[in-house]
Order: sequence, then C-alpha cells, then structure tokens
Amino acid sequence: LTACGGTHVNQTGSVGQIKIVRQEKRGEKSRIEFKCGNRALQDYRQKHTIVRDLTAALTTGAADILPAIIKLRQENKEAQRTLKKQKDALLAVEIEKFKANGTQIGAHTLIKHTFADHAAADLQALATRLTKQENIIVMFGQGGQRTRLLFSRSPNVPGDMNQLLQTALAKLGNGGGGGSAHFAQGGGSTHPSQEVSDALDAAQSCWVDSLPK
Repeated sequence: LTACGGTHVNQTGSVGQIKIVRQEKRGEKSRIEFKCGNRALQDYRQKHTIVRDLTAALTTGAADILPAIIKLRQENKEAQRTLKKQKDALLAVEIEKFKANGTQIGAHTLIKHTFADHAAADLQALATRLTKQENIIVMFGQGGQRTRLLFSRSPNVPGDMNQLLQTALAKLGNGGGGGSAHFAQGGGSTHPSQEVSDALDAAQSCWVDSLPK
C-alpha cells in the first residue's frame, strides 16, 4: 500500500488524522480512498452538519436516520401507488364525460376541447386512452402562457394529425411541433383560450373536408 502520492513528511504525526471515506474491491485488489489532516477535519465537520440537520428534520437520533429514511421512501412509494390509482380512476371518469359530450360526425366521434390549465402529460394520457377505442378523434388545446395543441385518432379513423396540427398552428400565426398521421402535438407563445379554440375549429374543418364523401 502506497498512500503518499509523492508527498513526503518529516514526521508521521505531521499527517494528522486519517479517515477512510471509501473502500471497494477491484478484482484481487482493493481501492481505498481517504482524507487526512485538515481535509479529514473538514470532511468530518461537513458530515456532522449533515447528520445534525437530518436529525432535526427527521426528529430522530443519529443512529435512527437510515431507518427513518427507509420508512419515508416506503411511505412515498405507497403514496405514489395510491395517487396513480386515484388518477387512473379520475381519468376513467373524464374519458366517459368526454365521450358523452363528443360530436358525432359520420361513424366517428370528435372530442374537441380547450383547457384552461392541464399538464401536458395528463393531456397525452387522456388522448391516448380515448383513442385506444375505435372511431374517436381527439383535438385538444390549451391557452395561456404556454399554448398547447394535441391531435390524436383511433387507428380506424381517417385523417393526418400532423396536417391538422399545422393547420391549427397556421391559424394561430406562430408556434411549432409535429408528429405522425396518428398523433401530433405542438404549441407556441401566449394565446388566449378563444384563439386556441378558433385554431381547433380550423383543424376540424380541415379534417371534415378530408373525409370521404
């Protein structure tokens, strides 16, 4: 074991305290990382501060920090599972509501809605779940600080969703995005909800005109 790294001292005591901070096996060899002297003292002070703050935040003793963190992680996982179940249940209710309020165009149901405030991931999840069923086309928009547009359709519904997105963006006058014939999304700068609704209306007209006569 050679720990000097090329640094030599006149007396062993000059090294001061030594603290091993990590040890790992690499094949038949062991790698040991350590700190000594003032660096070891600074490392101790830093970790002592962390432990002190953790015991205060967790209201527990230093020896119980790890069990407390493990318990918190387990509780967080349970909370996430519960939240997912609740979101799935809410999503199912939203799906039925949107289907009931959809517009029948031939054999297809158009679900068009402008949201005031909805997370992009939630809009995608809702559109994906809706279009897993047959004969559904979705046109979603959101106005405000960050304009969003989303178009999706069931596999058996005709139409190019990317074309509809570009039509809506042209109506808004700015923005970008893209996708495929089955799904497309994009957005742009600030637009009031009414302008977003008008853009969806333009996309609807484009889609209806493209349907087989």
